[in-house]
This record gives sequence, structure tokens and C-alpha cells, in this order.
Amino acid sequence: MKKSEHNKHYIRNKILLLAACVLTAGLTAGTLQTAAEEQAKYDNYVGKTFSICGDSISTFEGYTYTDLNYYPKDTDVDIPLKTWWGQMSGMTGMRLLSDSSVGGSTVCGNPNDPEGKCFTSDLRLTRLMNPEGEKPDVIFVEGGVNDMAQNRVLVPDTFQQAVIDLNDPEGPDNIIVFSDAYDLLLTKISNLYPDAEIICLTCETIATFDNDERTSWYEPKNGFGATVEDFNQIIKAVAAYHGVRVIDTHECGITQENVGLLMQEDGLHPNATGCMMIGQYVAGHMNNSSAY
Repeated sequence: MKKSEHNKHYIRNKILLLAACVLTAGLTAGTLQTAAEEQAKYDNYVGKTFSICGDSISTFEGYTYTDLNYYPKDTDVDIPLKTWWGQMSGMTGMRLLSDSSVGGSTVCGNPNDPEGKCFTSDLRLTRLMNPEGEKPDVIFVEGGVNDMAQNRVLVPDTFQQAVIDLNDPEGPDNIIVFSDAYDLLLTKISNLYPDAEIICLTCETIATFDNDERTSWYEPKNGFGATVEDFNQIIKAVAAYHGVRVIDTHECGITQENVGLLMQEDGLHPNATGCMMIGQYVAGHMNNSSAY
């Protein structure tokens, strides 16, 4: 998104926020003060740049470095402003610098992968800068769902690691333990971008549908019985070890009760309403220093 276009969207959202308060509570000094205080929550981020190291949930065609994108395709997330990061950007006044997200990618994998699919690959992390070498003010790390789906091991476990090693497609350099991979990821990002604020996002609720009508669903587990929430606990623990903030987007309002209404047909990717809920949740917690 061009900087001038981004500023227009930010100003528009600011006006809409003020107007909403006026319409719902009446034109009073107190109302205007409340609106100003609400907007002031984001003032620390106005004009700052952000980059994303994520999976397909953070992709949008034309904004990433690869063709492995999920959005927009034939979804209702048909413009960048409808992605979670587009929503967040509009609310905070931040500007996207680089989207180094790759559809289907995992945190685990071979850090030496020349194609940059693995989160920890040097190529992938270098792309958090823009082509001119400008580094971001904020880096969002969004990943883990594909690690869960591909049966990556949560923490070192001899039996589970042996099971995966029997059919390891990426060779001896492949990292198959999620906690180890996430630790390496935060270490490398911190070393490459020492002045950037790193914010880790947990995985949102996902669903497996029971029928073609998508009227019944359940929470999926991988081959080792782990859920996305199990992977979220590792994200929180590793981030805490590194002193990195976590925004728990698993608590954004998408639950097992409503997930079927807020996901695309695959049950993995949020629809426009789901993206809005994630983006607004992230924006609403940007200035809170505690982890979620």
C-alpha cells in the first residue's frame, strides 16, 4: 500500500471513530474526549512501519515475495484492507513495510532452505526488510498452525522425533521440534533487527467440518493429539524466555462455538469478519505492555 493511500485510510478511520462516538452518545464534550482518548491509544504507533513473518493467514497476492498466497482467491477478503494486518494498520496508523509470509510454511524446517519456506531461513528473515534495506519498527510473528497440522513435535520427545525421522523429507538439518524452531526464530530476528519491537501472535481457533453444509464442526488434533492451543502455550513460553511480547489472538472472539461462521470453507483461514476480529484485537492490545 502506498504511503499516501495508507495515510488517507488512517485519517478516514480516525474520523469514523470520532463520528461513531458522537452518533451513539450525543455531541458533548465528554463524548469528544472519549473519542480522543480512544484514538490516543494508537498514537505511539502512528507512522511506524511493520513487517510480518507469517503463513498463509498473513498473505495477500501482490504483497508477498512468492506465489504461495491464500488471499484473495475467491474469498471475501478481496482487498488488503480486509486482511487482519490491513485492519490493524488502519486502526493504528502503521504502514506495511514488508510481508515475508509464505502460504503453507512452518516454523519448523530447514533453516538453510534456499527457497525461504521455513520461518527461520535467512532468506525469509532478510525479506523483513524492504528491497531498499529499510528495517521495520515492528515485526509480527504469526505462525504455528501448519506445524500443528504437519505433526511437528511440541517439545523434545524421543519417540515422536523418531516417528518423524522415519520419513523426514528435508534431511539432517531439518528442525522438527517446535519449541527449538521458535527459539531459533526469535533469536535470529532479535539479532538481525535489534531495534525492532517483536510481537508474537498465537494461532486462532480453527475447525474441521463434519458435513458439506458446514453446520457441524470440531476442534482438530494432529497425529500426536496436540491442538493449536498446545502450540500456543509453546509460543508463549518461548516468547517469555526471550522477553518478547505475545498478543493472544486465540482470544480474539473466534471460538469453537462460532468458528464455523468466521472461517473460509477449509476451516483454517478467517473470512473477512474473522480477519476483522483478529486485526481489531491486535490493534486494541498494541499499547499494553503485558503478554496475553
